[in-house]
Amino acid sequence: MSAGRRFIELADEFRKQGSIMLVGHPHSNMKDEQCVEDFGSTPFILAQLWTMLVNVGLPPMSLPLHLLWWLYLVRNYPTKRVFSRVLHCVGVTYRKYLQPIKLAMMILQRTVISYKNRSIRVRTCGLTHDGTDYLCQNKPNAVLVRRVEWAPFPYDPNYFSHKFKKSGLRYGISVDIESGEMVGAHGPFPCGKWPDIKIYKKYVLPHLEPGEQVETDRGYRHPSCRNPEDFLSKSESVAKSRAASRHEAVNGRLKNWRSLKQCFRHNHHEHKYFFFTAAVVDNLMYKKYGPCFDVSY
Repeated sequence: MSAGRRFIELADEFRKQGSIMLVGHPHSNMKDEQCVEDFGSTPFILAQLWTMLVNVGLPPMSLPLHLLWWLYLVRNYPTKRVFSRVLHCVGVTYRKYLQPIKLAMMILQRTVISYKNRSIRVRTCGLTHDGTDYLCQNKPNAVLVRRVEWAPFPYDPNYFSHKFKKSGLRYGISVDIESGEMVGAHGPFPCGKWPDIKIYKKYVLPHLEPGEQVETDRGYRHPSCRNPEDFLSKSESVAKSRAASRHEAVNGRLKNWRSLKQCFRHNHHEHKYFFFTAAVVDNLMYKKYGPCFDVSY
């Protein structure tokens, strides 16, 4: 059997397993739109993702159904009680099968989202960069609560986000202007302790070539950053605005995943698994079906 034929059969298997999981019977006419709504991607991308996860060392105990379990959790973020009813198993069972998927996804994101995937450009500016915040539950700071001045505020101020006026986790995202794909994602960081420029200087700047610049907003003040007011003509201003708009569209699509849109209920250390799963799936969708919209820069 050819590799292409096996790939098509794997995509059909994902359609079948998704239908059994959501509808209760294995009909094969599950539309791509429904698959994207419930799992975040088409069956073709699911088959591609599964193949890549197997290549990075997914254990034999993992099945394609377990990948659907994990994507359903990240996409819909149901409560524990609702999730157990959908899967028809208890928490101890599904956590045992989801853990290998989560760890393999963190290994895979290093190759799917990498600065090595940037398009080769003649111009000196080929990236857009911006930070994005996600709501999370705050927790007491064991050090601060011992101080008298922090006694009325038993929560950690390092997590305060000026965008939400609540606690949040921050990521820095870099998008390639040529392809519209994410080539860098750094986080999670406490919003109050890690401003956008700090993330940029520590994690993005070392990956830039000598003389390379990055399109950013006015919150970034650095010689390598090109702010919205740095233009010489009206056409250049329009191009910069289009590139910034597409970056916001990339950030917005990440928040179509309800685990990133709602307040994160799990431990803060678990947030990276949810974020990078959504980022990997979205990036594979961009590679296959194109960016949010084309930009002439």
